[in-house]
Amino acid sequence: MNLLLTAFRGSSAEYLVKGSRYDTLLLPNDKEKDAKVLFAALRQNTYDYIISLGQRPNIKNKVHIETTARNGGSSLETGFDCEYFQGMLLQNGIAAKLSQNAGTSYCNSIYWNGMSYLAEHGLHTRMVFLHVPFRKNIGAMEESLKNILTERLHTLLPESRVLVFDLGGTLMEYTGMPASWTDYYEQGFAAIDRYYDCNASASDIKRSVEILTSFNPRVCYREEEYAPEVIFSKALEHWQKELPFGQCAYKFYEGLNLKAVIYPDVIPVLTSLKGKGYRIAALTDLPTAMPEGLFQKDIELLLPYLDFYVSSLSCGFRKPNGRGLQLIAERYHVPVTELTFIGDEEKDRETAHRAGCRFLWLDRKEKNRGDICDLYGVKNLS
Repeated sequence: MNLLLTAFRGSSAEYLVKGSRYDTLLLPNDKEKDAKVLFAALRQNTYDYIISLGQRPNIKNKVHIETTARNGGSSLETGFDCEYFQGMLLQNGIAAKLSQNAGTSYCNSIYWNGMSYLAEHGLHTRMVFLHVPFRKNIGAMEESLKNILTERLHTLLPESRVLVFDLGGTLMEYTGMPASWTDYYEQGFAAIDRYYDCNASASDIKRSVEILTSFNPRVCYREEEYAPEVIFSKALEHWQKELPFGQCAYKFYEGLNLKAVIYPDVIPVLTSLKGKGYRIAALTDLPTAMPEGLFQKDIELLLPYLDFYVSSLSCGFRKPNGRGLQLIAERYHVPVTELTFIGDEEKDRETAHRAGCRFLWLDRKEKNRGDICDLYGVKNLS
């Protein structure tokens, strides 16, 4: 997690952030120059959070968490989860109040300019402004507040809440599919035969089906993933025709006439979760030998709502191997045990169990054996 603190020179905020382990900007108390300093930092580095601080003369022994910046008759609401942060401060002995008054001068100006810049440049960085008392009014919380701002701030932020979703059966499905993908294999190989004019015999296709089935992890268990061209090179070798095996994988799946459907609750819930500061990741096992590009095309409407996508092909292993979850944890600089994994089958549960992270079982079909029966349950539980 990358954090940036800002504080105005000569203020109690400067004192509170002095010596912080996090990147810190001291602003010169000039609206135009303050903005330039912040923008320069954002051009040089990518931050998950900006925590800006300023002092307010009429508060004592507490901090105000500002939810809104204003410019004339316009206002900007922060996407930062202020209520969560307020609760974390209270748990750590810091009195905190939610406020909609960032002021009318330097504090409000840097807040407005900062959030405007993030929106204009499409950055996912969350920004929040904290008003702290003058130093003489900080009171008994001074030591704790300074310790948080210099050493422990990252442990109080909602950024560490990373939700990882399985895809098939959880966020989307291929409609009209039989219980087993193997039932479609003959149709896929027939499509390859037609396209490349191979004149494959029925026994050739039957043998190819058997070989591909041997790579199906639900039939022959495996965790190591193989590239589509490797699998199809083995499945088509006996056709005795020089073929572009990577392209054969595309023709095979195009021949299945698959239709991907995203469940109707997915986009609204992911939008809401992202608005609260959650990072949304996906961990999926690709269908046996399906090209990555083809699968991503099938879920292209979903990809903008994912902050990070990991497939069995990109990480090299299939679930319940924990490599995919480990990559996601490393991406967000959190222990894997802090992830929450949401899936729809036993394989997903075992993946979370091996990693030691929380698991939510989404049961869309029977609606009586899982933790939740639709994605709105994730929104409510989290």
